[in-house]
Amino acid sequence: MICPNCAAEQPESFECVRCGVIFAKWAEHQAQVRAHDARANVSVLTEPIGTTSRVIRTIAGVVLVALAFLMYLDGAATKAFGAYVALVFFAAAGLYLVVSLRDRIPFWRFAVEGAATLVMSASLFVALPDIFSLGRPLYESTAVPASGEAAAFVEASRTHLDAMSKFMEIKEFKDTDEAVAAARGLSEDALARLWSTIPERDRDIVAPIWYRLQGLKPLLAALVKQFPAELPKGPAMWVPAAIASEFRSNVARVQAEIEAADGRLRARDQAVVTGVAPTH
Repeated sequence: MICPNCAAEQPESFECVRCGVIFAKWAEHQAQVRAHDARANVSVLTEPIGTTSRVIRTIAGVVLVALAFLMYLDGAATKAFGAYVALVFFAAAGLYLVVSLRDRIPFWRFAVEGAATLVMSASLFVALPDIFSLGRPLYESTAVPASGEAAAFVEASRTHLDAMSKFMEIKEFKDTDEAVAAARGLSEDALARLWSTIPERDRDIVAPIWYRLQGLKPLLAALVKQFPAELPKGPAMWVPAAIASEFRSNVARVQAEIEAADGRLRARDQAVVTGVAPTH
């Protein structure tokens, strides 16, 4: 046999011939050491976590709640089931970690909670790349949606263009009041006010509409100045054919610019919702 203490090889006996250790007592001592180590390991797992672990746990809870709140602002959770599941998980896990701040959490539970949260969060990030992509705004308010001012300007331009076209098609006014009302409908005051409120980021989209309308302004001013002398005849009866043809061509160009701007604004709205950059 070989002595477990000094490794001396010797015949079977109760004690070592070299170091004198008694084998039975040696075995008993080793068993006590192993039992003590086992108890120590168990106590570490069942011992409540310390201040540092509590702080880490609380910060993780706050981050999860904040992420759920940002997802709620983003609005994606109301449009896709996967995003809704992610929002519910982050909110529930975060609230649980924050609310249970004062609980005496054993270390094993702290470890299980952390591992489960990390695995679930990583799975959601992998499964929902469109929601958590760094290439898109985290929530819609950080994006630049189609401006309400720009959209209102496009619609007002369409109405203004329609009023001009109808004015040019009038053959006869019933009375002076009708003529004055028709001329008043050609005013660009409201359109100019809308133009002044459009943010710089939207000016490039709607500027072609504004500049083409400004190109029609001298003609409209001449018509408004001339039409009282022609009453009760309407513009359709006294405007020269060449000028009327030019006017219709310009109206068609403005109409095309209106439709193009409207399409660009709608495309940008869609890009904000989907997180995909619009193509031009």
